[in-house]
Amino acid sequence: MIEIVLDENDGCDFCGKEYEIVQIKDVVLGSWSDYKLMASSLLENHKNEEAIILNITDNSCSLNKLSLALFVESVKNPVRTEYAVFKVSNLAKTRETYNPYIALTIAIKYALNLVDEEPKVIYKNISGLGYLGLEIERDYVANNMIMSLHNSNDDIIKIKTKNAFEALVSASALKALSLAKSQVSIEVAVEFCEDKCLFNKDVLVEKIIENVSPWIN
Repeated sequence: MIEIVLDENDGCDFCGKEYEIVQIKDVVLGSWSDYKLMASSLLENHKNEEAIILNITDNSCSLNKLSLALFVESVKNPVRTEYAVFKVSNLAKTRETYNPYIALTIAIKYALNLVDEEPKVIYKNISGLGYLGLEIERDYVANNMIMSLHNSNDDIIKIKTKNAFEALVSASALKALSLAKSQVSIEVAVEFCEDKCLFNKDVLVEKIIENVSPWIN
């Protein structure tokens, strides 16, 4: 998995080595698919390098979305590249807007570490996410669990999951939204099911991004 670095310093060196600075300009990126295609191309073109240094000079390109796409693509297709280094003019300002995407990345890593486990392990693990400020209630009679995130006074969005995969997606989304302090209230009703997670990791990542994106863009 590639690590994202924000760099306010001038120059083309990173960790004692010099790299070509890839200029991102004159691009048309409207959809998530566009960002994934660009990320895939960047990783392929620099697959034998330890780091890619990027400088975005096109306002139509989102650093946050491109960095997330690079992370996702590096999960799907592991390469030698360990770092994607983004040159920024104002580190503090950039980091402030990037923080929700750090939360999303943490949540995705969490899900990827669990998706191959047995359902009972997944359910036990997500039931321990109360330290994030989530309210978690286990109903042993109904054989379910309610996970709630209350970060706003708006109407609560209610979600029901029917298997371990859906539960992991929703729990990971709640983890990201809680860490990002997103202003949304969500209640997830988790129905326990012992069926093995059959979806691949790419689908898992896509679903988590889909559930979180409306509140971090």
